This record gives sequence, structure tokens and C-alpha cells, in this order.
Amino acid sequence: MQCWILNKTVFSILLILTLSLSLSIFSCTSVPEKEAQEETPTAGGEAAEAPGNQVEETNAVVKAEEEKSEKPVAVSLVLTTKETSLFPDGSLDQYRVYTYLEGTGSLVKEELFRQEGLLVEQVLYQYSDGLLVKREVQDGSGRLTGFRSYEYSEKGDLLEESLYGAKGELQSRSRYEYDDSGKKAKWSIFDSQGTLIAYSLYLYKDGEPATIENYSPSGDLEESFQFEYSQGKRTKLLEYDSRKKLVRYTQYLYDNGTLFSEEYYTGTKVLQRKVLYLRDNLGEVTEIRHLDGQGNLREIIRREYIVREIVTPAGR
Repeated sequence: MQCWILNKTVFSILLILTLSLSLSIFSCTSVPEKEAQEETPTAGGEAAEAPGNQVEETNAVVKAEEEKSEKPVAVSLVLTTKETSLFPDGSLDQYRVYTYLEGTGSLVKEELFRQEGLLVEQVLYQYSDGLLVKREVQDGSGRLTGFRSYEYSEKGDLLEESLYGAKGELQSRSRYEYDDSGKKAKWSIFDSQGTLIAYSLYLYKDGEPATIENYSPSGDLEESFQFEYSQGKRTKLLEYDSRKKLVRYTQYLYDNGTLFSEEYYTGTKVLQRKVLYLRDNLGEVTEIRHLDGQGNLREIIRREYIVREIVTPAGR
């Protein structure tokens, strides 16, 4: 019983972060996903990486480059090269450096440094035919701490993701299913023995995600998430428990169609925290400010990026 409760909690955390990351409306900048993503509040007050989301974000650029054309096409990619985390007083906490494959938008290395410049973690990415097939995490001295492997359909859709420990032992496996239009319809996660831990169903309306339902292995609804839109923009994400009671929600605010703020509330409309996005004159996010419910600054994240011109070959 305790094992199921733990697995259910982990799955809930992963799913909530998936929702946060899948919004993809923060910026036009191609921001690499990472093992320690921007924290998203969960039922347990924790944050975790969502299986498969990093692959989808990374491969989105690759798929865009592979649109067939009769002649070479030049594409401009905005790539994040550094992300710095600062304390409220402006002093340095840590920073990440991103390296891309020359002539492409494919992320090949991500390095995490502490304030004194000490390398504490690095992530290496491997590709095959333009698709990410392995994500390897090492500590600062280069020792393997774990890795993920990815398998795809002939169309390039992610079908399976496996998580392994430092010794190569399987820890969990995720499987993805798609509807006839190619949209993700189901996400199932299994433990190392192949036992189903939980699964999610994805429902759409007018081509956009409308509802995500999270189920236990026995098929009981555990929680659900609903999306609201206005003028083509996602404006609200609502989380409900198994009894359909509103637990928390996120509100997205725009200025002339550009996201500038996210507000996180409890189900009783109490503001928990707020995120502000500052952009340059090109519209790219250069600074993210995290505030608590009282408006106190808690963290500053600054981004640096480059614009890379990619030329796709004729017939691609």
C-alpha cells in the first residue's frame, strides 16, 4: 500500500510538471529542458522532470527543419546559451551553460555550475536521424548518475522512454499512444518490473488540449486538469481532485498577445506565487522573476541566447 502511495505521488508530480512545461508559450526562445527545471508547486510541494517532455521540446526544432521543400530554406533559431539563477539580492546562486551541435539547433551538452564556478552536473544528448535517443546525466567529476533512452515510430513520434540508474538498472518505463490525428492520447508509466503505476488520458477540443485525466492502475480517476483559452491563447490551467473539487489553478496574463505573467492560486483563490517575464526588443525572455504570494522577490533567472541561421537542404 505504501509503495502505491509513493508511486502515485511521484506520478502526480511528473504530470503536473508536464503540464507546466507543455505550455510552450513562455517565449519564442528555444530553451533547453533540464533535470532541475523551474519549480512548479505540487501536492507535495516538490518539483520533478516530466518524462518525454524534454524529448518533444528538443525534437520540435528538428522536425520543423525537416519540412519538405523544393529548395533550401533558411530558418532562424533563437537558442538559449546560458541561464543564471540569482538570489533576491542579486547575488549568484548557480548557472547553466548550453552547447548545441554546430549548424543545428540540437542541444548536445548542458552544464550546471555553482556560484564559485564548480561544475556539479552535466547532461549529454545523443541523436540518431535527427531524433534524441539518449540523455545521459553525469556528476561534476564525470561519473554517470543515470540516463534515459527513447524509441520512436517511423513517423518520429515518441513511443517509449526508459529511465535507468547509474549501474544501468531499469527504474521505470513510459509508453505513449497517439490518436488518428497524431496527437498524444495516452501516457502510461510502469515500474522496473513492468507493473503499471498510473496512466493519463489526453482529450482535445478544436485541436488544443482540453483535459488531461490521471488514473490509478485500477482505472480510478485520481485527478484531472482542464485548460481554458481566449483568442487562441491559453489563459488558465485548473487542477481537480478525484471528487472534481478544484485544488489549485494557474492564470496566464498577456500584453498584446505576449505572455508577461503567471499567477498560481489555491482552489480557494489565494495567491501562492507569481512569475513575471521580462523581454528584450525582439520579444525574447531575458529575465524571469519569481515572487511569493505577498509579492516578495524569491528568485531571478536571467537568460542569454544566440540567433543561429539554419539552412535546410532541398527536398527536406
